[in-house]
Amino acid sequence: MERYRAFHAVAHEGSFSRAAGRLRRSQPSISQAVQALEEELGQKLFSKRHRGVELSEAGRALLDHVDRALLELETGQRKVRSIGLVADGKLILAAGDTLSSHVLPEVVRSFRHGYPAVELTIVNRPSGAAARLVADGKADIALVTSPVRDRRFAATKLARLEDVLICPPGHPLARMRRPTPRALARHPLLVLDRGAYLRKFLDAQVIRPHRGSIAMELGSLQVIEHMVSAGLGVSIVPRYAVAEPMRSGRLHAASIFARSDFRRLSLVRLKRHQSPAIQAMSGLLVQTLDADRVL
Repeated sequence: MERYRAFHAVAHEGSFSRAAGRLRRSQPSISQAVQALEEELGQKLFSKRHRGVELSEAGRALLDHVDRALLELETGQRKVRSIGLVADGKLILAAGDTLSSHVLPEVVRSFRHGYPAVELTIVNRPSGAAARLVADGKADIALVTSPVRDRRFAATKLARLEDVLICPPGHPLARMRRPTPRALARHPLLVLDRGAYLRKFLDAQVIRPHRGSIAMELGSLQVIEHMVSAGLGVSIVPRYAVAEPMRSGRLHAASIFARSDFRRLSLVRLKRHQSPAIQAMSGLLVQTLDADRVL
């Protein structure tokens, strides 16, 4: 089973090193597990690319089955752990659009399998607004990237978020080995509007200290991605949000911040509010979005 877990992690992370971090194992042990599985099956499961690896035809054929098998195993484990809990009723989860699109589907699918009696509602709001919904009793839990300071909240640290530079593949910044915030600030910037915490982060890290020039303010990371692809400027976005255009070569992405500057994803709820359904979803989020993981 460990061989298949290693294969599953590498397939979804696109990298042996990131898979090792996700599973809290060494990179050589992940490589050995995948190699052993390839020898067992008599097929190469991955091929190398410029950064990381991609699935071979055999790997793509296998992944669907491994996804389902591991999901069923995790569902069984959660059911055993939850014996004695009645995880039913309603649960309202607040999270931003980008998290809901790119991170939550895997979590929701697992939750649905494990707790089909719970009526789950996802409300899309930016971090600040999502936290206010919890404070006002209009949501049970929220996923936020902004700092949590309200003493009424119980906050659990989840994965770190790496924000990366994105630009067209032929852009001058794409030729730099490690672009700096100062270099980025010399180009027209496409940014989210001031209501987003990512905008506040960029104001503090790039725009104010390096006098960055804002070309456009937009309300959606997806719109920013398309505007950058069209050559209308450059931007900073979460790495997980541009995995597909990076793979297809439509966008170039580069690390620009030190790990200590990565934003932190947190799960928040009211301290006095802890239903079985909240416990179940919180446990699944902590398991899936481990605090040592980088998205």
